[in-house]
Parts: sequence; C-alpha cells; structure tokens
Amino acid sequence: MDKDLLLKEISEKIREIRRKLNLKEVKVDIVDVETVLEGEDRILYIYVLTRSDKSTVIGPGGWVVGKLREYLKDRFSGNLKILVDTYVDRVILRKKIERALSILRGIGLDRGESILVLVQCSYDLGVLDFLRRHFKVYVVILDIGSVVLPSKNRKLIEDYLTRYNIPYKFISPMELRGDRIGEVLDNYPCNLCNEIVRDYLIEECRERGIRYLINNHIAEKLEKFKDVYIINFLKLYPLKRDVLRRNYPYLKCPLMIQALKRDRNVKIKAIETIVSEVYEGLMEPGIGAEVIMEIDKKR
Repeated sequence: MDKDLLLKEISEKIREIRRKLNLKEVKVDIVDVETVLEGEDRILYIYVLTRSDKSTVIGPGGWVVGKLREYLKDRFSGNLKILVDTYVDRVILRKKIERALSILRGIGLDRGESILVLVQCSYDLGVLDFLRRHFKVYVVILDIGSVVLPSKNRKLIEDYLTRYNIPYKFISPMELRGDRIGEVLDNYPCNLCNEIVRDYLIEECRERGIRYLINNHIAEKLEKFKDVYIINFLKLYPLKRDVLRRNYPYLKCPLMIQALKRDRNVKIKAIETIVSEVYEGLMEPGIGAEVIMEIDKKR
C-alpha cells in the first residue's frame, strides 16, 4: 500500500468522520504512518504534528479514531488497532524505549527469559499482555480478601490467564478484614500489599529458578533483593497509559478507592501521577482530565 496515498486517504476520512459527527472542521497535519504486526494485532501508527492534532484525530471519547478503524479494518491483516501520537513524542518515546532496553540488558533480562509477574490491580493485565509476547511468564495473584481482590477482578484475571494458557497461582498469606482495614487506609494501600507479598514472591522466584520479578506497584523502577531483581515495568518502560486503559480491563482496587475517599494526600498523589503521565506523553490530555475528574469525585 502506497504510504502517500494512505496518508491522503486517512486525512480525508478524518475530515469526513468529523463532519458526520458534527464536530468542528479543523486542519490536521499527519506527518507519517507505519504499521507493525504484534502477535494477532496489526498496529497502525498515525503520527501528527502537534498534540492538538492528536486530539482532533482521536476525537471526543475516541469516536473519530474508532470510526476510522471501522473504515480501515478490512484493509489490513490481523486485528487492527490504531495508535495516534505526535512526531516529537514518537522520537522521545523511542529514546525512552532504548534506555529501558539498555537497563534490562544490563541485568541480563533478554527476550525469552523466565519472569514472575504479580497481577493484582490497575494496569497489570495490560502490562502482562505486553510481557507475555516477549518473555516466558508465570503469574502470581495476591488474595488477602475482597478489599484487595474483588470477585470481578479475580474473574477478569483468571479469564485472561486461561485464554492465553499462562500458568499462575494465588497466594493467601493472610486475610485483611475488620480493624486492620482501617489501619491500612491510614497509609498508602500499595505499601501494605508490597510489604505482605515481597517475601512470598521472592521465595516463589527462588523455587522456580527465576531471577526477575515484575511488580508494577513498588516505588522504584528497579530494586535487587538478595539474588532477585524486582522491576516496576510501568515506571521503567514507556507503555502508553491511555492505550492500556482502552484495550485492557483496568482493575480497580476497592482498598485504593476507599483510601482516595478518606485521605487527601493519597488523592493528591494519584492526581500528580496522572499529571506526570500526561506531561511525559504517556496519556492523552483528554483521557488524563477524565481520570482526574473520576479521582476527584471520590469523597
């Protein structure tokens, strides 16, 4: 498919879609497109000049890019997904990826290595979907009560793991309930889970001969405990948060929801994280604004 013709066709189709949706007619500068096959997915990257152009192509609630996908989906092999980014963010993103890969190579983590992944809440399923394409994964889920692992999340996790035939186990070192829940809510909830689960996960790694543990809820990008590397992959590798939210279940933690309602400092920290992700180009501003409003409603 000729790239120049595809660029022209996409530009014209976006204008047509916006007209049909009664959206303002805006000139969009699309500077490049490329397609990449990732497993069963065909990713169409659309690169625009500015973040304003990016918002124009995506449209309110993703309606414009969604209708563009419907129009183009039969033209490509695989399950078509469209990602829109600015050209500058593309360059910055690739530099971040190179830096992350350099760090991973530096600790000996190469494609095909065995890793243990904690899947619990937030973006964990989306991150796992990326990791399973590059590494041999074994999953552990912490079950210390429905305030940390509600039945809805448990089903979403088990359904995903079963679909892709990923080995896993639940660990239940304790049950969180009653007065202890109140104590936890006086602190940042992730700290409790990390404190409870670390020794169990390290022991699980040792028993399985695995040197790499993925825990996306620790404060640092990379830690080493005894002979196991603990990696916060979300902090290390620049996965787009809005893409993860759009394409995978976002696992809400009841404990975190209650902490946001109860503790202003927890709410401020959560909002600061979203602002930082938007600033770094990891989340589209409109999506970031929606997430911040959702956080602020928790009172």
